Amino acid sequence: MACQVASPWDCLPSITSAWGRKPQLMPPLHDHCPSLEQCPMDICAGLWSSMEELTSAGPNDLASASDRVQDCLQAMLSLLEQQGSTLAAHLLCQDVPARLVSQLNVLDFESRKSVVRTVNAIVKLLPHDTLLEYMEERSDYIKMLLDGSGNREVFIHCSSVLRASMRSDELVGKLLGRGAADRFTELAGSSDFDISSEAFASLRDLLLLHPKAAEPYLQANFDSFFGAYHSLLQDGESYPTRRRALKLLSEILMCRPLMAVMIKYVSNSEFLQLHMIIMRDRSVAMCVDVFHIFKIFAANPQKPRRVQQILAKNKDKIVKLLESRLGEKAQRNEALRRDLEQVIKILLGLGYGSTTAAAPAGA
Repeated sequence: MACQVASPWDCLPSITSAWGRKPQLMPPLHDHCPSLEQCPMDICAGLWSSMEELTSAGPNDLASASDRVQDCLQAMLSLLEQQGSTLAAHLLCQDVPARLVSQLNVLDFESRKSVVRTVNAIVKLLPHDTLLEYMEERSDYIKMLLDGSGNREVFIHCSSVLRASMRSDELVGKLLGRGAADRFTELAGSSDFDISSEAFASLRDLLLLHPKAAEPYLQANFDSFFGAYHSLLQDGESYPTRRRALKLLSEILMCRPLMAVMIKYVSNSEFLQLHMIIMRDRSVAMCVDVFHIFKIFAANPQKPRRVQQILAKNKDKIVKLLESRLGEKAQRNEALRRDLEQVIKILLGLGYGSTTAAAPAGA
């Protein structure tokens, strides 16, 4: 049963909940979860009723209250499979995604998984413009997901919902505008390995699944974004964090729709010096990772004067370092060997006023 209103957002209940605060829930119509034969409105009401029972349940009642919530979520999922986009639009009208997300922290693990499956099913069934309008109307929904991405109990669930929402340039642009890139970059530096790994995966999808949406954001926020991102490469960060940061940075710079960002990046002499410092790391694997970024600086045919001067002045030291650190590994990796030979050739041919004619493979 669809909401009979001029705009689908007219029927949204007021909900201003954040993590740790109980939201205003729909008044219950039944004391238990309704069956599939009952209307979707009843299933929603039964779900909110069950969640209220869960939040107020004592230790002896938690298991049974949790089971009722799980039954309601399974009923909702089954109905979504049957009725598809029609029911998804109705559930969105009832503010189901935000209301479910607001309750993740009080649910058990299995119920959380069901919430993610339910919300992701709703998201995937909706037209992009409808979901975009919902995100614009319910700014607290995105905030709850971004906040939850750093919560040890629910980070994987919130990240999953966010990535499921990255379905178009417009949706990615909305997430970027709400601070998603800054939040994921911050969480990528978390001391919690799992949260950091999930944040890197989310940041990668945010920037690379729809790079046409990411490009204007990165251009407009170039200094602030890369300033924060480079903190992940500093010596104080953990080894896994630094390696993941280098690998993702390489992917960003190699992404063709982001070429303007890449050119701006490799024209920055301070960025060049940062990567030259990282190349001295005692880890050969780290040296290989940063080489794939350094080679873009070297291959740039239009090097700014300062970049040209730094490379020309240090070329002998750089060549010696590359040969000693990567030479043995390059003998077992044909692509790396070709790139290394080409970069060394470019470096040895550099003078203060020279230009670069050839680029390593993949640069």
